[in-house]
Amino acid sequence: MSSFLGLPRELRDQIYELVLDSPNAAPSSPKCYQGNSAELLKHETPYIESSYCNYLPRALPLTASRSLLRLNHQVRNETLAMLSYLSATRGSRYVLDIMIADEVRLYPTWLLIPSTPAVNPHIDKVSVTFRIFGDCGEQRSGWQISDGGPGEMVWGLHALIQRFLSYGPEWRGRCRLAQYPVITLGTLNLNVLSPREPVKRAFRRSIRRRSDDTGTLHPEAVMSAMRLGMDILLSRAEDAEAHGRLLYERVQRVRLSLDGKVRKVWDLSVLAAMEVTDRNWRVRLPDNQELSEGQT
Repeated sequence: MSSFLGLPRELRDQIYELVLDSPNAAPSSPKCYQGNSAELLKHETPYIESSYCNYLPRALPLTASRSLLRLNHQVRNETLAMLSYLSATRGSRYVLDIMIADEVRLYPTWLLIPSTPAVNPHIDKVSVTFRIFGDCGEQRSGWQISDGGPGEMVWGLHALIQRFLSYGPEWRGRCRLAQYPVITLGTLNLNVLSPREPVKRAFRRSIRRRSDDTGTLHPEAVMSAMRLGMDILLSRAEDAEAHGRLLYERVQRVRLSLDGKVRKVWDLSVLAAMEVTDRNWRVRLPDNQELSEGQT
């Protein structure tokens, strides 16, 4: 049997491509979440009190190129060449799956990490998919809007984004990590999926629960909460500027979609150039057509 290095270079490149650009399968449900850990994002985030909705796997996420880069000099050089080729032709991409469980917990799973930011600190695209499971029963929904702002689930999502931009994908909750060189991101794609399986009870469009309000939270309600949260973070209002600063420094655009259809795009270079006339009442955000023309 021929060794790996005995194969023609064309075949080896096909293998490298499959390893480096093929996302893993997502967990089928929160019940299948492997190594559910009580470790939470409680460090290096301004949202300590509202990050309890984030649950993490015990094991570190797998980096596709890790073993290849450590095998030998030839395989390392060929792997780096393939990473450069993929980045030049398709753009470097990371894929993250987040399950929303009972409206109060986030279960993130990295499905594709081609290389660590130490190899390439600029990432062209991070694609995040949200899947909805269960309902909040009698308790308060974590997406419920209060005091004119989004619920703690939106702040928990921002804590995940901030953690990624500061420490890369290899976060481990309470574990402190050394910061990478500045991680920059081209496009952050946030895509909410409608449940494919029939829900046990009807969809509930309202985040605010009423006595006769039952069923699984509608994806449109999640979209509304996420859109409001991002508008606030990027508004550059005095009370939100510190929280949105990292996004302005590291991210070029944020795209929000429902079932793959773009609903809102925030071009941060456009927003950064807008004049803030009242720091308390925020900058007026352009509508989707102004921001997303030619980007959908």
